[in-house]
Amino acid sequence: MNNNQQNPFKNLNYKMPPGMMQQKKTQGYIKLLMIILLGIFPLLICSVFITSTGSQEFNQWGDTGYQVKNYTWTIDYGFMWLLGIAIFIFSLVINKILADKIKTINLDTLPLVSSASLAMLNLFVIPHSKQIFLILSLPSFAIIGYILGVIIVIFITITQLRKQMMQMENDPEMKNAMNQFQNMFKGPNSGKLNDHKKHNNTKNSSNSNKNNKDYKNNPFVDVKDEEEEDKE
Repeated sequence: MNNNQQNPFKNLNYKMPPGMMQQKKTQGYIKLLMIILLGIFPLLICSVFITSTGSQEFNQWGDTGYQVKNYTWTIDYGFMWLLGIAIFIFSLVINKILADKIKTINLDTLPLVSSASLAMLNLFVIPHSKQIFLILSLPSFAIIGYILGVIIVIFITITQLRKQMMQMENDPEMKNAMNQFQNMFKGPNSGKLNDHKKHNNTKNSSNSNKNNKDYKNNPFVDVKDEEEEDKE
């Protein structure tokens, strides 16, 4: 048996989706940079320079926290939510693009970025009467963001895996490898077994013809010919 028959999938080169067959992990300092640049920094800047209409009553960081300055932009509260959610989604999209383009960045950074970004969204758009409520709410939103990021990673992995499976099914090299794989289980004696069956069938038919001739030649056995049977 040659090497191609021993390993029919040797020449196939398919990249499995990250997080499934390949257990790649991003280095710690890269994760930290991703969390700061994509998760914390964008919405933190928004919470410092942007507030809602009626800024004196809208305490983003608690009643004794950050005070609104003259250079702060005041926008409608509904538009403030839209802006915060748009920045949150944009951070995740940028993370996915970087994970696809840069080898040192993988999808394991996405739940961390999602966690930090959702915590900063809480800091930006939700008013808190006391700083203690803000401090208690940050871990809760961070946990929710992390779970959301894990769900997104699972969805992306399943989608990529289905795409890979469809490509493998339509690839002629993969079909050829599957045929070789099936032939390996059939074994070298499968052809001999078929020849043996054919030989037995031929032998049985010849024996039946021989028995019919013996009956016809035997004077003590009354066997009708085929022509006589047709006349009757």
